[in-house]
Amino acid sequence: MREWLGGRDELEVLAIDVDDSRVVVDVAGPVPPPPPTGLADLAVERLGTSAEVTVRWTERHTYPALPEQVGSARQQLGRARAAAELWVSSRTGLDVVDAKVDGGAVTIDLAGEQPPEKVRDLVEAVRRELDPEIEVVVRFSERRRLLIPEAPERPPEPAGPAPSPAEGQAP
Repeated sequence: MREWLGGRDELEVLAIDVDDSRVVVDVAGPVPPPPPTGLADLAVERLGTSAEVTVRWTERHTYPALPEQVGSARQQLGRARAAAELWVSSRTGLDVVDAKVDGGAVTIDLAGEQPPEKVRDLVEAVRRELDPEIEVVVRFSERRRLLIPEAPERPPEPAGPAPSPAEGQAP
């Protein structure tokens, strides 16, 4: 296989299926494999017989997250949350519960007793911090104070007849 691949280290051989007169090779990687005729010639040379050779290629690319991109995502999250916290600070009874940055979108979760007004101002504040084109989703959860009634006082237990001194004593 290495000879046929010709040093294309970016290709990974996933499977080789050989039967009497057929060879099927599955490869994956960012570049196409060499033509299958070279592999058929090698099969005749090595096995002493001709075989039908089929090569199946899956194009596959790997995009690692670079450390600066991970840091950048954390910075974006911090900036988005800070913009939301600043916007919320001028409103009573409203809190930022969560903020998420996922690819090209920001989600801000708010909670309060009443839905906030002028949410577009929050969206614009986040966009000013990150990117004028970024999608900003604002979600609101209503939060109410629950009043739990106090438990009524229990009436005193009625006193039963007092045990006589003879009860419960051994004779």
